[in-house]
Amino acid sequence: MQKFKIDIVIFTFIIFMVSAWMLHGRSNENTGEIDLTNSQLSCKKNDKHENYKGYFHLKSNVYYLSSNFYLCKDFKKLVSGKKLYGRYLKGNHLIIDFYINDKAYYESSFYKVVFSVLLISLLLWAFMRIPIKWFLRKYA
Repeated sequence: MQKFKIDIVIFTFIIFMVSAWMLHGRSNENTGEIDLTNSQLSCKKNDKHENYKGYFHLKSNVYYLSSNFYLCKDFKKLVSGKKLYGRYLKGNHLIIDFYINDKAYYESSFYKVVFSVLLISLLLWAFMRIPIKWFLRKYA
């Protein structure tokens, strides 16, 4: 039973740390809002999957969507001549919430964040529990 208690404590700690990291990454100080209506559009072909990623060029910055498009003209058809607005991560200019004509094209959902936290936590727990247990047995 003692082994399970240590596993539960380790997993709880990892979930807490990953949750704090995810919340900090999506906080207001790390995100910005941008009007992309007058931006220049471009595409870049993904060599692995034969699809395209859409880019917005505004002033000296390049913003991009995480979604992919089958053809570049699909991306341009979707966003050309429309009111575009989004929220982006300041570190890499990834658009996390994107609105076309005031309608959400996609938003970062609560469920996506929860499942990401669980997945990252489970992976970290799987790789880190043995070294942590060894450390605790040796030094605690």
